[in-house]
Amino acid sequence: MIHDLLRTALELSGRERALLCHIGGDAARDQLPTGTPPADCRVVDLDGDLPEGPDALRDPPSPIGLAALVAATPTDLRRALVLTEALPPSAHILLGIAAVPESRTPPLPTAPGIDQWADLHDLQARRHADDAWSCEFRFLEAVAVREAVLAVARSIGGGRRQSTASPLVALSGPDASLWRPGDPTAVRVSARGPVPLRGVAPIADTALCTHNGQPPYWTDDRIDRVDRTGIAALSWARFGQAGDGRRIRELRPGALEVDDVPPIDERVVNPMGFRQTTSERVAVLVPRPDRWAVVIGRTELLRVPDSGTITDVDLARLRHLRGVRVEWRQHSGPLAAVRAVAGLAAGGVPVFSGPVPRWGRCLGEELRTLLTSVTADDLADPLTREEHSVRLRRAALRTHGSAARWRRIGARLGFPAPPAPTVSVILCTRRPGMLGFALHQIARQRGVDLEVVLGLHGCDPDLPEVRAAVSAFRATGRELTVHAADSDTRFGVLLNQLAARASGSVIAKMDDDDWYSPDHLADLLLARDYSGADVFGCSDEYVYLVDFHQTIRLATTSERPTSFVSGGTISMDRAVVEDLVAFRPIAASEDSQLLLNVVRSGGRIYATHGLGYVTRRSESSGHLWTEGTACYLRSGSRQWYGWRPSSLLECEQPFLAPWEAGTVPAQKIGGDCDGRRQGIA
Repeated sequence: MIHDLLRTALELSGRERALLCHIGGDAARDQLPTGTPPADCRVVDLDGDLPEGPDALRDPPSPIGLAALVAATPTDLRRALVLTEALPPSAHILLGIAAVPESRTPPLPTAPGIDQWADLHDLQARRHADDAWSCEFRFLEAVAVREAVLAVARSIGGGRRQSTASPLVALSGPDASLWRPGDPTAVRVSARGPVPLRGVAPIADTALCTHNGQPPYWTDDRIDRVDRTGIAALSWARFGQAGDGRRIRELRPGALEVDDVPPIDERVVNPMGFRQTTSERVAVLVPRPDRWAVVIGRTELLRVPDSGTITDVDLARLRHLRGVRVEWRQHSGPLAAVRAVAGLAAGGVPVFSGPVPRWGRCLGEELRTLLTSVTADDLADPLTREEHSVRLRRAALRTHGSAARWRRIGARLGFPAPPAPTVSVILCTRRPGMLGFALHQIARQRGVDLEVVLGLHGCDPDLPEVRAAVSAFRATGRELTVHAADSDTRFGVLLNQLAARASGSVIAKMDDDDWYSPDHLADLLLARDYSGADVFGCSDEYVYLVDFHQTIRLATTSERPTSFVSGGTISMDRAVVEDLVAFRPIAASEDSQLLLNVVRSGGRIYATHGLGYVTRRSESSGHLWTEGTACYLRSGSRQWYGWRPSSLLECEQPFLAPWEAGTVPAQKIGGDCDGRRQGIA
């Protein structure tokens, strides 16, 4: 157990000073050794009694014998990063996490840059009972505790990629840890400033200061300040108070904007671990008595803290539920209430409610509308439930995610936003008759900046159907590059040629005969951000069998790291092709070979939901796929006669290629698309 490790570490530290910190409430505090701490040991609650100022705990500034931090969840450890800058250096650092969800990889430290840990002597990562983890570092010389916390936080966040932070932020006030969780560039300053210098320039571009009703006087005129009223100050108990509460009374709950709400850490609060199959139970998010709690009958599944923070561990505890109904009543305050609901939605929990009160307008209009769009009876259908979950997570992450929040705040302050990823769709075809359909699937993509690099595999670019399809796509205003290759060019070689001609920061492969929802690429980019994976896509979940006029939904898992995604959805950063692996120069299986080599090279693959993608299978399609369609009839977990995609596909009837037109009687196409979902064995 973590408390046994801490007790042993305290004994080994002897008479040297020790500092035991905890964050995340009772779950973290309970991991500390019981009894009165030694005289030379200080216990600090980073949620409450961290003194003001970045160097408050460095008195005296000399290194200490032991620095320990226990976080209740990975979410809490990531938000502790900016707070640990106040801790004195130590050669012995012990980090503990009381609970890590099964869906998350072990919190193994990610080593920093070259030679930064040349003095590392010993490192031990341990798994304890009840899914607790600890990482113990021993160095030859004292190092900053923050560097050890950052090493673990990076692994929790999904891997190597971290979005560029703009603007760089200095934080102060009671809710500082909520505003830039896991950001290695964020720094903590005192409430009045100033922001320290690095060389001749301040180490931050702006300061965000939270306060309990009255912002303190800011002394640093080199840096613009953004003021935010703290969560505790905006409690229902303080609205209408006299004296110091005057400004609080003037700030009506209904006047709060979306950007007044501390953001969600999307690297840990996201749909990873979502379950398609659940129990029939519906829980309620209800005040009890001063905080919200998620309950079923008299059983309390979790209690939401005063800050409204939903953690990855909380989400794991709710995955078995069909949904959570929100009872809109006053509990600790409007910001905490909104953060709790937004956190559940970002995690993919199917949340729903009656009319949202006016003070909930800071949820954002889209999220408010979605909450009232379904009932508990609607969620009884597994497909409707998952569709609602996808819509919720899109709205919550794009409205309340940390990257989105700071992009808007930075824009208001005049700072250039980090460039949004541009997508290069590489599309290969040897069937001119499918090109118009394929380019239409790309043209209807929304919410993403894209170009197309088209590979004509043995096709003449001057064919009428090719010229018409290319002209129609270019009329949309999007870029399209055409590259013609001989029919004997190996498919893997052609894909690498297209990738070399792509200019986007993300390369997405799409097939010429499959159906894609208008949000397909946007959903993949969202998964890229919250998963931190090198390759991202979705599985072959929906299959349309042209010869049988049947739709099959296969038994698959989504929203989790995997070793395989469908070839028609493979998407990756340019660096994967340029620095890690490329398509092998082979004529078939180039997709699966690339995925295999990504895993062997230490990369990560992530599968998001598959509701926006339908694979076409036809014996006469001319596709490189060679297995018979009967294999799907044997393996399909759910089957429908007719065209039955998810409503997220936004496609009322299938498109048949000219050589497929006689396969299914015309009166059957689209004749059974009334939206009913009646599965057959």
